[in-house]
Amino acid sequence: MAVSGRTLGLVLAVLTSIGLLLVVIGLAALAGASGQVPVLSVGSGTTSAALVLDVVADILLLVGGWRMSQGDRLGRGPATLGLLVALVSAVVAGGAGIAAEVVVLLVIYALVAVSRFPEPTPPPAGPG
Repeated sequence: MAVSGRTLGLVLAVLTSIGLLLVVIGLAALAGASGQVPVLSVGSGTTSAALVLDVVADILLLVGGWRMSQGDRLGRGPATLGLLVALVSAVVAGGAGIAAEVVVLLVIYALVAVSRFPEPTPPPAGPG
């Protein structure tokens, strides 16, 4: 199964940027409603840690996805690290949907792992 690394990277970058935007909007709404720093006022320490881990995972996935979409094979590193951080965040947060989230993260990881990039074209031969 061959998955285009450029296309997968673009999908990761777009979806992650939407998710990150929603998190930022949600944090701003919490800050406006409570008048406190949202990360500290979300609730338990576990919830705050999961929120911070989610933001870190989103940033790593955004960077990795963008690099992949530009044809950079090394973009898989930040994307994979972002998926690992998202997995840790899911475990820290717990909850009823943890099994589904873990399965989705593993499927995305498998797609990143099998993604292929076109072979670089050699530079044209110069004179002499």
